[in-house]
Order: sequence, then C-alpha cells, then structure tokens
Amino acid sequence: MDFLLFTLLRAAGYLVIALGFALVFGSARILNLSHGAFYLIAAYVAYGVTASGVGGVALAYGAAVTVSQAPLPGEEPPNAVDEDTASQWGSGGDAPQWIEVDLGGPHTVRQIRLLVAQYPAGETYHRVLVAGPAHTFTVATEFIKNTDDNEWLEFSPATPLPDVQYVRIETVRSPSWVAWKEVQVIGD
Repeated sequence: MDFLLFTLLRAAGYLVIALGFALVFGSARILNLSHGAFYLIAAYVAYGVTASGVGGVALAYGAAVTVSQAPLPGEEPPNAVDEDTASQWGSGGDAPQWIEVDLGGPHTVRQIRLLVAQYPAGETYHRVLVAGPAHTFTVATEFIKNTDDNEWLEFSPATPLPDVQYVRIETVRSPSWVAWKEVQVIGD
C-alpha cells in the first residue's frame, strides 16, 4: 500500500507542475506545449502502477537477515535488503550458500525479486523457499538458467503466498562466489 501511495503522490506532483506551467504561461499569453510532457509523465506513472497488478509494500527493506557463513568485509548481509543496487551481500564462498530474510511476521507475498551479483556469467541454480512463523520451508520456485551480473530474477506466483515470514534464497550452483545485490519481497 505504501508503494501505491508513494507512486500516486509522485504522479500528482508531476500533475501539479504541469498545471503550474499551464497557469503561468497561460496568464502570460505565451504558447507553451512543454507542460503536456508532464501530463504524459503523470499519466504514465499512474498507469504503470495500476497495470502492473503487483502493488504492495517492500517487505524485505531493512529486515533482519541471516546467512550461511560470515560475509566478505564490506559486503554485509543487510546490504541485500537496503534498496541500494550499488551495494551487495557477498558470501565469500562457492555454492552452496543461502541468505534468509525475516519479514518480522506473517505476510502475503505477491512478488520476489532478486538482483544478481555474479562474475563470470554462467549456469546457476537458485531455490526460493518460504516459511511461516513455524520456520518450516517449502520451495516457492527455482531458477535454473544462465545468469549475469545485474540481472533481475523475478517470481510472481499465480496466487499470492499467504502467511510468509521467512524467505530463503539457496544457491545450489554458481560459477562464482555467491552474492546478491538485492532481495526484494513485495506483498501486504
């Protein structure tokens, strides 16, 4: 809901700028077509939010994170949930490795997005597991494919996943040390 509100407020801001241009240039009797671009931006942003159908809140942002082994210096686990694509969590080791995000309580999950940190590119195998408060995991999806640095892996279940408190990403196979730039969990 916060994401939707933020995006609609941004669209409203663009609309106010466009109306300001129309008022100022209209009262000065100057023909100005640039304010139309702001109408277009506002409409595009609002459409993008409603058409995506995902909506929801960034549940993993700033959440508690645990990992399979001590990280590389400067590549701490919270870097994977800081919404900053320039930072990353680095395990400092080969697969298998895992990272687990505690959402703080049960939530309905609509989408899970993972930003790959990997060099060199190659065949990887990642399992996305989810668990409720009892901490009993089930496999939500698997990614078995060639991946490259800065590639987004996205999972949007056909029906939202209810009562999810923990999301664990297990990397079973990778050509590089295991690392993630972002782990995003979107839901209610």
